[in-house]
Order: sequence, then structure tokens, then C-alpha cells
Amino acid sequence: MAPFDIETSPTETIYLVSRTKQARDRRIGALRRWIVDAVDRAR
Repeated sequence: MAPFDIETSPTETIYLVSRTKQARDRRIGALRRWIVDAVDRAR
């Protein structure tokens, strides 16, 4: 499942931005892990 209907090229950078006080939110961490895993699988 992709959270957004966009395609990126390998030269593009994706930033995950959140408020400082949300940095330890487990939902933010889960999304970050999902992004990292998806990028790793795409390589």
C-alpha cells in the first residue's frame, strides 16, 4: 500500500516532517520504518 498516488525517481529525496514533540509518537515511527523498508525493497 502506498500512502500517496505519486511516483518518484531514484534521484528524488523524500522528507518526513513532524513537530518536535511528535518525534517519539509510535505512529510517526511506524510510518518512517515503512518508508525506509519500502525504499530498501525498491533497490
